[in-house]
Amino acid sequence: MKYYNKKEETISLEALKNLQNYRLRKVVERCYNTIPYYKEVFDRVGLKPRHIKTTDDLIHVPFTEKKHLHSLYPFPLLGRKPQEIFRFCATTGTTGPPVLIGFTRKDWFVTLRNLMGRMLTMWGIGKGDIVYQAYGLGLWIGGPSKELGVDAVGATLFPAGPGRSSAAVEWLRDIPITVLLCSPTFAIHLINTAKSKGIDPSMDWKIRIIMFGGEKASTEIRRKIENELPEGCKSFVGYGLSETGGPPVANECIYSREEEDMHVFADHVFPEIINSETGERVAPGEQGELVLTTLTREASPMIRWRTRDITSWAERPLGCKCRRNAFPKIRPIVGRSDDMIKVRGTMFWPSQVEDILSKIDGLNLEGWQIFLDTPKDGMERVKVCAEATEIFWNREGMTEILKSKISSEISARLGQSVDVEICAPNSLPRYERKAVRLIRMKEGQQI
Repeated sequence: MKYYNKKEETISLEALKNLQNYRLRKVVERCYNTIPYYKEVFDRVGLKPRHIKTTDDLIHVPFTEKKHLHSLYPFPLLGRKPQEIFRFCATTGTTGPPVLIGFTRKDWFVTLRNLMGRMLTMWGIGKGDIVYQAYGLGLWIGGPSKELGVDAVGATLFPAGPGRSSAAVEWLRDIPITVLLCSPTFAIHLINTAKSKGIDPSMDWKIRIIMFGGEKASTEIRRKIENELPEGCKSFVGYGLSETGGPPVANECIYSREEEDMHVFADHVFPEIINSETGERVAPGEQGELVLTTLTREASPMIRWRTRDITSWAERPLGCKCRRNAFPKIRPIVGRSDDMIKVRGTMFWPSQVEDILSKIDGLNLEGWQIFLDTPKDGMERVKVCAEATEIFWNREGMTEILKSKISSEISARLGQSVDVEICAPNSLPRYERKAVRLIRMKEGQQI
């Protein structure tokens, strides 16, 4: 078993708790004294830094949400003068103005580099690997942080970024690239593009590790992608978000990937899972919303950040063959609480629809979307649009069979009847970055 920093990664549970509490006290005191937002939050409920001695005391601190960051645009929770920041990253801005997240030199070159090095080492990436980095660059943290990690573990970087699919499939054939970092949607797109050019990814590429991030990767999708790549190729899933400093929040190791559990890097970020409605911490086994408190960030620290991502603790949250025994494991993210679809009392997520579609032959999984429309009568209606493959589209009667199968599977598994439309090949949007699967409508117009 390889470690980027064995002492940190194999810390005992008792030592981890002591470290968490020490770091929490420091960050709370600093936030109270340097960030007006946090001082106002604490004062409003009668708290002072001295009241937060352990992570158990966090339950008394109000949550921080996206609306609070938007109200503090352009520099929410910075804690430093803009001129003292090494670099900025930003969220996509899909639910309001982009949120700018600052990094000091220590945040970037020490903390983030260390965590990214840990993450890639967990997957077995290191010297001798050539890494194709297909995540976005610029203000988005996805690409730059991955490149920092590649440098940390001594691998060779191929910084392609997103897009250029036609060239990408040839580079993957002609260069001994062993690691691919991309979204599952882009992986499917690359595989389909390669086949259209007569390239067989399972024979002509050399990929042994593929890492998915940026969007949900269902079990079925992961296995389908692995089966299209060279024999023995393993996929890994990582979880992170811009607001808490990037990708290294929770990640699979070579053992936990079998159950798809992810270790939380809990010496740098403290996790809670709460009931979205009551705000109380949930019991083991219960689904809830992940809440994160950063413990080591100098710029843009977060105390009780509501991620809106839904998960639960793993069946055995502590302990692992990888010996990262103190780092608790969470289950895969099933969706976001604000992406939850609630129709006539039934709740489900786009990821559950993807699971169903991925098991039906004759569909092109690059192209599918859900439309949730609220007409004048107030009764929400759901329509699932899925692309047929060329063979099924051109075969008489097959689109009706596909439509019936999708409808019956969704009804049986989700307890919900939906409209289904089978679309022509390549007629739905393609996403080389994060895919948008849920489209909310109001009386037929996109919101």
